[in-house]
Amino acid sequence: MFHPRIALLVEYTNRIEEPNHSAMRRLLLAEGERIALSPGSTHNHQTWPGGYVDHMVGMIEVGQTVYGYSRKKHAFSFGDLVLVVLLHDIEKPWKYVDKPEGTQRVFNNPAEIKAFTQEIVQHFGFVLNDQHLNALKYAHGEGDDYRPDQRVNGPLGAMLHICDYYSARIEFDRRILPPLEG
Repeated sequence: MFHPRIALLVEYTNRIEEPNHSAMRRLLLAEGERIALSPGSTHNHQTWPGGYVDHMVGMIEVGQTVYGYSRKKHAFSFGDLVLVVLLHDIEKPWKYVDKPEGTQRVFNNPAEIKAFTQEIVQHFGFVLNDQHLNALKYAHGEGDDYRPDQRVNGPLGAMLHICDYYSARIEFDRRILPPLEG
């Protein structure tokens, strides 16, 4: 049974195509409590216990609005956006929550986060295409990969970045779910 605090995330998984729909449901079933308890960050956004889910739901809401109002036919589905939203910071519940005790992880650099994300992808059976991989690589911007002569981050990655930036920098203090008790 899914943890009740992640009900909205579980509902949004219905937009993800197979086999990733089933993989995401396996992840949310196995790690729902950890995900439900995690803050979104320690300082910048959704810092309260449970803030991670608020951040994810907030991102999907922004994505729904932007995707729906766009006049352009996208080369990716809304389900693709939901998938990369739910995977783009997947290390955070392990970084911030030690439940069950002894399972918390420490990440010392971006390479360790990338390796952990790949571990999650393989363990739960996600099948990611080039657009998904590009979006996850550039979720937080192009950084040193920026090039003035070519587009590095693809459309799905740009949409993910818009959603993340909006939720983390504009609605950083927005609670969607009731506060955790105790």
